[in-house]
Amino acid sequence: MELLAQLLGVSIAVLCILATQMKRKWQMMLLSATANLLAGINYLVFVGFSNAFMVSMVAVVQTTVDLFKSLKGKETPKAEKIIYLVLYLTFGVLGVKKPVDWLIVLASLTFCLAVFCKKEQGVRAFMVGNAATNVVYTILVNSTTLYSQIFSLISGVIALIRYRKKD
Repeated sequence: MELLAQLLGVSIAVLCILATQMKRKWQMMLLSATANLLAGINYLVFVGFSNAFMVSMVAVVQTTVDLFKSLKGKETPKAEKIIYLVLYLTFGVLGVKKPVDWLIVLASLTFCLAVFCKKEQGVRAFMVGNAATNVVYTILVNSTTLYSQIFSLISGVIALIRYRKKD
């Protein structure tokens, strides 16, 4: 089981690092959906049915739906956006047991907002916010995922610089 946890963890980290480096939004959504699916499996196997699993599954649904909408040039209706925000908030709040847990709620909301963005740089900017929030959380709870969160943050900043518009 330890090998499975390590393989899932490394796979999730690589996908998150690569997601912001993609040129097109649909590519970012594909990698993000896959990373969240693997994270959900990880939570289900090692934690059980939990709010973390549910947040991951909401992210899988949101990114997959957005992926297909991006490919067709369609936008997400406001009502659908509200539903996603309510789902992230509801499942996030269910996991709050101490004040530091609110950072996870904030991180899930920044991810949700990243998916709402039409432009790739907007997606990257919110993903950097998501990664930064996760870095703070992993430091405060002394999590073993700190390095992957730092690498995701660095990758996001590099991507923002790499894809910025030249004046």
